[in-house]
Amino acid sequence: MNSELIYAKNTIIPIIYLYHKFSDQYDFNKAFHFFLLALAQGRYSGSSEATLQEDINAIHEARSFEEAIEKLHRKLTPIKISKGVIKNSIHYQGTGKFLKLVLYLIVFRNRAVDWFTGVRLGYFKPDEINKDFTIEVHHFSRKAF
Repeated sequence: MNSELIYAKNTIIPIIYLYHKFSDQYDFNKAFHFFLLALAQGRYSGSSEATLQEDINAIHEARSFEEAIEKLHRKLTPIKISKGVIKNSIHYQGTGKFLKLVLYLIVFRNRAVDWFTGVRLGYFKPDEINKDFTIEVHHFSRKAF
């Protein structure tokens, strides 16, 4: 796996701070859920410093992990998946960019194998060096639908 898969790296900062402040209460699944929704909604894209500071302050002021994660989740809305969103995901646009990342994470977690090379997705052959790792979508998803 490669950090380039995360296209909005500021999204990681609140997750790290949550773990730092509440390591004894930290719930990875709840934090990851927030991370994915924030990433999907572009919460920290553009001029994100004010939004990021607002979320850091919410974590700082919280007395527990649950309180912090609830405050963070209140600022987000669930994703509505429509035919248009699915169509855009095929072309790696809008929310589709996020859905394609989620699909990749799912197939990676389930140890999917590249159809062309036979190597597990996210890994390389022992004799192969690929410093510019990118998601080769056509290696785990059909080109045309």
